[in-house]
Amino acid sequence: MTIVKRIVCLANSRKLNGRCVAGIEITRGNKRVGWIRPVSAREHEEVSEYERQYQDGSDPRVLDVIDVPLIAPKPKDYQQENWLLDQNCVLATRPASDMGRSAAPRRSGEAALAERRQHIQRDERQDCLG
Repeated sequence: MTIVKRIVCLANSRKLNGRCVAGIEITRGNKRVGWIRPVSAREHEEVSEYERQYQDGSDPRVLDVIDVPLIAPKPKDYQQENWLLDQNCVLATRPASDMGRSAAPRRSGEAALAERRQHIQRDERQDCLG
């Protein structure tokens, strides 16, 4: 079952062949709860370019408000904030007004869009965030 956590993205850094995306979880009243780091089931837990894309093919940016589909906590000794990403669902960005800031224009990288086009016909991910 998918668990949706809303985060303010504070990191989108390189990690091996993927990325490490993390942020602070917030509740409906914009109350800070704690760190959330979506991870994959791969050996080094990096999140692939495809897995971290929004439905439009763009990447999360620092300060984006993101609804992240997760399966379960996956803590390590030194990374208690890890959660297993639901790879069958897509990330959803929230309006910037959810955090009381103005929206910046979104830009998509050509490489991200090219990879997204490769997957589009076999993409079975859903919008699980309803």
